[in-house]
Amino acid sequence: RLETTKNDIEGDKSDLPLIVQAKVSGICSTQLGNSRIINVCFKDRKNSFNYTDRGFCEITDNLTMNLRRGTETRELKPVEAVGTILSDASFVIPPNDPISEEWEVVSITGIKDAANGSVKDFTYSADYADTEIIVSEYTFSYNGEPAFGPVTTDKEVYKGLESIKVSVPVQNADDIGFETQFDDWWREVIGLSYDGGQSFIPKNSISWNSATKSIEVTFTAPENNSDSAFRIAVELYRSYGEETSYRALFGAFKIIEISAEAADFIPIESITVTDIPTSNIEVNTEYPLAIRILPENATFSGYTWESSNPDKASVIGGKLVFYEEGKVTITLRSGEMAYRTEQGLPANDEVLVKTYTFFAGVPRLSTSNILVGKNDTTTAVTALFSDNFDNFGHQWKTPVLTYEIGNAERDIVKSGNSTRENNISAVSLVFDDVTPKIVSPYVSGEFIPAYTITMTATTGVAESVYATANVYITPPPVTLECLTETSNSLVG
Repeated sequence: RLETTKNDIEGDKSDLPLIVQAKVSGICSTQLGNSRIINVCFKDRKNSFNYTDRGFCEITDNLTMNLRRGTETRELKPVEAVGTILSDASFVIPPNDPISEEWEVVSITGIKDAANGSVKDFTYSADYADTEIIVSEYTFSYNGEPAFGPVTTDKEVYKGLESIKVSVPVQNADDIGFETQFDDWWREVIGLSYDGGQSFIPKNSISWNSATKSIEVTFTAPENNSDSAFRIAVELYRSYGEETSYRALFGAFKIIEISAEAADFIPIESITVTDIPTSNIEVNTEYPLAIRILPENATFSGYTWESSNPDKASVIGGKLVFYEEGKVTITLRSGEMAYRTEQGLPANDEVLVKTYTFFAGVPRLSTSNILVGKNDTTTAVTALFSDNFDNFGHQWKTPVLTYEIGNAERDIVKSGNSTRENNISAVSLVFDDVTPKIVSPYVSGEFIPAYTITMTATTGVAESVYATANVYITPPPVTLECLTETSNSLVG
């Protein structure tokens, strides 16, 4: 546990120290040049004690870990240090260095308070045994997790409602294949917030710049209705599980100032969505949707996508993906809507809301089974037809079902309506004899259907699908059985 030596924290909580937790990762079989590394995990006062805008710290070029063993002292410089105290700093112990568990950490120097620019020194305190530093060896690696560089913005001071552009470099992007996994994984895992994790910037505002190997985010600065400036911290979070599940702070943030001056509100005039698939939509295929908002300098460029059935389809990272066949309504909502509500401005939903209906796959009717039943006087053949109509909206949930039964000569011998239950429709053909007298004609060396049952499903919009079931009635097999050399008998 490392505590600040300077008691310059303002307010009624001035006795609470900034906290730094130092730890060493476990021993690994491989090492980097036989060096040993102390990994220091910083924890700022805001997130420790739920403060809102003070106590953020930055790492300076003079960052040093000071060690002591008796009267001996040593200084370690970091092999890597990301630019904020929310990050890790890794201090290298050179090969063959005699530093061991006998050495203790005296302090860490070279950390600046971003709130007022003062440089703080952190001294070691053994108040909690589980936070003591024990030196051991481990491989300097990222274990598949991104290591972020200093977060930058296009300006340091913004007006309320002004557009803020943020860039977060990923230092080990090539090592962990960050770019190839960005759309499918990291865009969903990474979240950015400027209110301490209470809300998050929409995912569609997060993009990847392959040229700079940086995550880029654009969002609208919060309003400042006071007569003085205030600070916000754009923080990078990592989600675990669902959107509302636990989130942990990633090692990156940036403090920016929101001045008391408000930027002019520039309303959106139009939102255009292109590349919308209209037919032959396949399941588990990505369909990128292109969004254009005019004017380009509109105050609110962010938006969200909503799905009427997220289990069936959703828009992820600007790409429409269907998980099942069927009908889904996808709705785009502009971030300007919330502002209009807060300010009591008239709604502009005809511009700010875009709704689209998609169909993946097609309605299908197919033959599932043919059943034969007999009693003492009759025989019945029942054709069962299955469908997927429930996936395609209310019109397909109540289609008109008609059937026709044609004989081998293609004459219609029976027709009518059918009913549907649990996606199954049935048509029965009843014969007045236990053994039907009409059999399937034998043509060109094979039997052809004695009857064909055709089921047709039609909706109110004149869409229709059909399926057929063939009924074969064949005579029993006949065999020749040799009785004597000169006499044969038909059996069967």
